[in-house]
Amino acid sequence: MNAKENKEVNNILRVKDFATIGIFSAIMLVVFIAFSMITGASLFFNMILNAVCVAFILAPFYVYMCLKVQRPVVSLPTG
Repeated sequence: MNAKENKEVNNILRVKDFATIGIFSAIMLVVFIAFSMITGASLFFNMILNAVCVAFILAPFYVYMCLKVQRPVVSLPTG
């Protein structure tokens, strides 16, 4: 195999990678829903600042997911 074929093989997502992405996505969704339910009493906070606070809370989960999968396609939309 030459370097180009080897690079293409390394970028292919495997079943383990899809499972990791799915598990982390489910965890992040649960954390987002729980945080939104807790802060839902304040309409101003829920409408304006919720996205900012959730982004800071979920950032470590996303970075850890990227470190576990180690493929560049994790942050790209699939479709």
